[in-house]
Amino acid sequence: MNIQFDEKAMEFDGVREQIVTNHEFLKRFYLDMQKRLNDKYDKILDERARWEKEKAEIMALVNMDSEVIALNVGGTAHLMTERDVLRHVPGSTLEKMFNGMHELKKIDGEVFLDRDGKTFQYLVNYLRNKRQVFPEFIDYNDEKHFFKELDFWKIPVKEQMKKPRPPSQNSSAKKSPGPLMNTDRGMSLPTPQP
Repeated sequence: MNIQFDEKAMEFDGVREQIVTNHEFLKRFYLDMQKRLNDKYDKILDERARWEKEKAEIMALVNMDSEVIALNVGGTAHLMTERDVLRHVPGSTLEKMFNGMHELKKIDGEVFLDRDGKTFQYLVNYLRNKRQVFPEFIDYNDEKHFFKELDFWKIPVKEQMKKPRPPSQNSSAKKSPGPLMNTDRGMSLPTPQP
């Protein structure tokens, strides 16, 4: 019986050692697995933080809350912009017109503005750039019309922006022959008058 007991004790010690070995292995495996999971979790958190930052940058560029307005300006310029662009200058006539409290004339779903299309496009781009980028004009008349458009909509020019330059006395600026005429043969220049 003593021999059986010793055998059983040795068998028990062997099982015990195996359990301790297995426990140590599982403990190391668990700690290693936990470290790898923590590393992956940290990477996911870093990636999410980068994504959130990128998302915020994109959201700053794209105002999801601002309604998109389709415009027909003078029948010549069809453009789309955000309502907030048109309301960028508080107190301006443009801001008042597009504050959502007034019924606006629409043609084929576009708000119609009886203004010069080319000049108004300069104005919209100026407003899109928060009045920080002033348009460059080759033609003095385009620049003059732009300032008149700013005045019409009561949009003040930022102090660092330039005023219209007078036409150069020495320049050989080409005079426009006049507007294009719509004929049954297409567009043509008007016939010069003597």
